[in-house]
Amino acid sequence: MIIKEEIIRLERRSFLVYFFQLLVSLIILCSAFFFMIPLFHFGWWGIAIFWFLIILSFFYGLLILISWRNNKLIMTRNQVVAVLQIGFFSQKILKINYGKISNVNVLFRGLFSIIFRLGTIEISLVGENEPIYFSGFRQAGAIQELILRLQAELKSGEEEFTKKLTPSQLIELARSLRQKLGSDIFRKIAEEGD
Repeated sequence: MIIKEEIIRLERRSFLVYFFQLLVSLIILCSAFFFMIPLFHFGWWGIAIFWFLIILSFFYGLLILISWRNNKLIMTRNQVVAVLQIGFFSQKILKINYGKISNVNVLFRGLFSIIFRLGTIEISLVGENEPIYFSGFRQAGAIQELILRLQAELKSGEEEFTKKLTPSQLIELARSLRQKLGSDIFRKIAEEGD
């Protein structure tokens, strides 16, 4: 994934989120060695089960590591980009422009989350009923403040841009838009505004 904008902040989910999954991987690995002698008494079936448990533990641990490494929340000047790792070979990339964000909240759900201060970031979008959740972040409050600050900076920058233009510059901008879009599309846009 290539982001052509300046990255302001990159946050990964806390490694504590994956604690129980890592524990399962470790239990599978330890059980293989714990039952190694009885398994080897079964002959090649036992040896096959032993190696299956070792390989299963390795790949499950690798999946956890890949998931931790690739699940991230990236804040740029213009948008929030969420990269979600789904399995070994698939990713979902969600880009949210700051102009589409109506509200950002931080939630702490459950005892584990409260004890280790692992927050869930809730982003509500304009025109959408359901918010988007990103869970397991250590500094969720700081992420919330950064998103709101970048959103405010973007809005104030847009307002300053239009305030700085003189009427002749606005006319020139409209002419260049008409030239790039074509007369018909430009006319439709102008008529929608009336």
